[in-house]
Amino acid sequence: MLKPHHRLFLLFMSSLIVLLALQACTSIPVEQRADKRAQLDQEAQETIARMVEQDPDIQQELDDAAGYFVSRISAANVAIIGGGQGIGVLVDNRSGDRTYLNVKRFDLGAGLGVRYYRVLLIIKTQEKFEDMRTGWTRRGVAGDLAAGGKGSQSTTQAGEG
Repeated sequence: MLKPHHRLFLLFMSSLIVLLALQACTSIPVEQRADKRAQLDQEAQETIARMVEQDPDIQQELDDAAGYFVSRISAANVAIIGGGQGIGVLVDNRSGDRTYLNVKRFDLGAGLGVRYYRVLLIIKTQEKFEDMRTGWTRRGVAGDLAAGGKGSQSTTQAGEG
């Protein structure tokens, strides 16, 4: 029988291995980038269409915004440590320019499982848009609850812009 501090150490190491495995999948070879970008653009349009179908007011918010970011994220939690990653497209509404960004997250809190979800972030001001384009970082508190094969879908607005 393992002592409590040994179990905690094994749990921590297991969590670290999961996070490192997620990190290992972030680089896209140069020869595959055009196809990946086309796929991300298609997924972005599908995500927006689904969200507008659920809430038609989102279309006006998108039209009025400086830009938006759409991403697909995978995340894993093991006990008190978790993390996730994704890749997405940042679109400038003024110019139509697209920037493809990697997303990484680190979670500290109770959880167990793996989940995949899509994110639509509407960026209202050009200042906030530029912050994100040049390497924006956000710290915050969030909560998730899911059971069974599918979790709930929700929209959350955090912060300004």
